[in-house]
Amino acid sequence: MIRRGLYVGRWAQETNFTRTFTSTIAQWNGSEGSHQRLLDSLSNLSSLLSSSERGTDSVQRYVNRKLDHRDAYTSSRDLVFQKILTLLVQQRSWDVGISVYDRMVAESLQVPEHLQACFTVAKWLALSPRKQEKHLLAFHRICAASSFKDKQLFALLDAFGWSSCAAERVQLVETFIESKGESYIPSAEVVNKLVDLQTRAGDVDGAFESLRNLRSGSEKKTLQPFVSVIARLTDTRTNDKRTLEGVVNLLKKRDIGADTSVFNVLIAREINLDLYYRVYPRVLSYYEVLRNLHAATGIGPDVYTFQHLCTTMRRYYKPHRKGWVPGKDQFTPRHLYRDMVAIHFNTEESKTSSVDMSELYKDQQLLNAMLHMFLGLDDHVGAFVSLHGFTKFGIPVNATTFNYVVEHLARKIHYHRREWLPVFLDESKLAGDEELMDPRLLTLLLASMKRHWRGIGGCVVPTLSMMTGKTKVPSSARLDLAPLGHALLQAAYNVKGERTADSDKAIAQEITEAQTLMFPKVPMKNYQCGPRSLGPPRRK
Repeated sequence: MIRRGLYVGRWAQETNFTRTFTSTIAQWNGSEGSHQRLLDSLSNLSSLLSSSERGTDSVQRYVNRKLDHRDAYTSSRDLVFQKILTLLVQQRSWDVGISVYDRMVAESLQVPEHLQACFTVAKWLALSPRKQEKHLLAFHRICAASSFKDKQLFALLDAFGWSSCAAERVQLVETFIESKGESYIPSAEVVNKLVDLQTRAGDVDGAFESLRNLRSGSEKKTLQPFVSVIARLTDTRTNDKRTLEGVVNLLKKRDIGADTSVFNVLIAREINLDLYYRVYPRVLSYYEVLRNLHAATGIGPDVYTFQHLCTTMRRYYKPHRKGWVPGKDQFTPRHLYRDMVAIHFNTEESKTSSVDMSELYKDQQLLNAMLHMFLGLDDHVGAFVSLHGFTKFGIPVNATTFNYVVEHLARKIHYHRREWLPVFLDESKLAGDEELMDPRLLTLLLASMKRHWRGIGGCVVPTLSMMTGKTKVPSSARLDLAPLGHALLQAAYNVKGERTADSDKAIAQEITEAQTLMFPKVPMKNYQCGPRSLGPPRRK
């Protein structure tokens, strides 16, 4: 069944509104601008119809009333229909739209090609599977027209909500290709769309066949279908080695060079399959190949690669575990951070000319992922040093940054109360029976951060509701980085045991070594939006 996604606004039910609307149209009768004013009135139907709770029958009567009005019978009556049909397509109200479309055809009015295609497909989808094949010929004739090109096909596919019609979408793309004749060679974009739809429909064999027929285009466009197949195998958790090898071998046979997207999807596949005994070595092997390619060709890890590696190392990096793969512990999380700085944040210019907010957001997520990785591995010095990236790259901290640190400390206090609670809080303020991530404990930790650090220039520590995402951090607020650094230093000292001059010296030495390793001397991009540099705590 077709989704009924268009209804009439509740306020349209009011008698006064209907009477006013009708009388207003009546006043236009006989005036030169009546047709244009009717179209202007119909343009308001979008918000009116999309916000209502009325059923399809009510919508049908409402639209028919507009079409039957005398002002709709003008020399440009087809434009009135087109306006209404366009609104119905935008709201995916296919049941109402089909009846309007049929009426338009019955009155021999001109139907634009894109609307004709939309409602031909809508009527086809409304049929039973047994009757669909015959009706598909109408769509075949539309596609055969020279004016119906790739762009029109993609717009048509985007017009529908296809949550449960993957196989039908495949039929439409295949019909489009078939209608163009034997001499037609589908573009990489069309094949990519077909392969993506086939894999979503579970037709892996059909996707392979489409890959074989793929003609060479730009490297990026030619690679996309292969990435789609591997990604779909990952989404369905299909652990079929022959299937994956078939895709990779086809890549080699077609002499299509792999790029970062292929390695990213292979790494994501290993993580999602979650085969503990092999995830880490295989992911690291993919990463090492990609890193070597960067040195030789410039193709290398991107923000998504490093995020995948953060996830992998946080879960599986266990150098002290019995049976750990020899040699793998030589590449540590701190080495991964170094690679991120040297490859991803390395630029010929030390400052960006303008702030790209989408890139800033991705890099902010990446730095948070790195911090999360160090905390998950209890590397407090590594986590502390990683915070410097926010200032070096000019990236602001956000509520997620605080959330990772505060929840890590809360977890330590919950499981090791005697060793950790006195370091951060007054024990008398807690009852002692708190659950893990108890709101009282989280609130006290945030208050402790705020008490030890007084914000300068509007810097703030988020509230609990901000930190957990229940309320937004005010746009005028600039979250402070220093309380996080101070908390992580306290954690690092606490792990060493009783603080002495020697332990302080050892921590200072470890921080210096970590900074030297994690921040190689390369020109770094800077978004100019970062917090103040970390420094010694300002106590009361």
